[in-house]
Amino acid sequence: YSRDVRPATVGTGNAWARGEHDVRLVYTVRVAATELTTTLEVHNSGETSFDFNCLLHTYLRVDDSTTTEIHGLGGYSIHDKIVPTNTGTVQSYDDNVQLAGRNVDAVFTHPEAHPTLHAQIVVSKSQTKEPPILRLEAAGQVNDQVSSVSAVVWNPAAEKAAAMSDFGTDEWKSMVCVEPGLLGHQPLLKPGGTARLSQSLVTTTALSE
Repeated sequence: YSRDVRPATVGTGNAWARGEHDVRLVYTVRVAATELTTTLEVHNSGETSFDFNCLLHTYLRVDDSTTTEIHGLGGYSIHDKIVPTNTGTVQSYDDNVQLAGRNVDAVFTHPEAHPTLHAQIVVSKSQTKEPPILRLEAAGQVNDQVSSVSAVVWNPAAEKAAAMSDFGTDEWKSMVCVEPGLLGHQPLLKPGGTARLSQSLVTTTALSE
C-alpha cells in the first residue's frame, strides 16, 4: 500500500507550515507473514534546498513495558530529555536500554561507523518459553547517498500518562516507542532530491549477535 500526499500549509510555525517549500510525501507499507516494512519518502519538488528532520513514530505493543529491553543501541550517544545529566553520555555495549517503569524520552544518535539502525526489542519476559523478539532495522538515504539513522525511545510511564488527554492512563504498560529517524545529521535536501527512511520489523524468538 502506498499513499502520496502533500503536507498541509496551515499555521506559521515553520517554513513547511508557511508553504515555503514544495514538498511531496510518499508513505509505503508492505505486510508479510512475519514482517512489516514502512518507507517514508520526502521529495523536494521546489527550487531551493532545505533542512529537515524525518521520524517514523512506531508504537510497539509489549506485554509489560517495565520489563521491556531494547538491544542494539550500544555506542549511540544519548540526548536525554528527562534526565539532563545523562545527555552527552554514550550507551554502553554491555547494557541494554531498560524502561523499568520510568518516564523515558531519549534520542540515541548513531555512531559514525553504523549508519543503519539494528535494534531488537524483547517484548515479553516469559519464564516458561523463549521470549518473543521484535527485530527492527532502519536505513536512510538523502540525495541518493547513505544517511545515518538515529532512534528515539519513548514511554511516558504512569504519572505523565495520567496527565495526557490523548493517552490512556494505563496504556504505558503495554507499549514502547522505538522510532527511527533522520535527526539533524543529514545534508540539506536538494531541489529534485529525495530523502528516504525505511524500517523493517520482523518477529523472531532469537537475539542476534
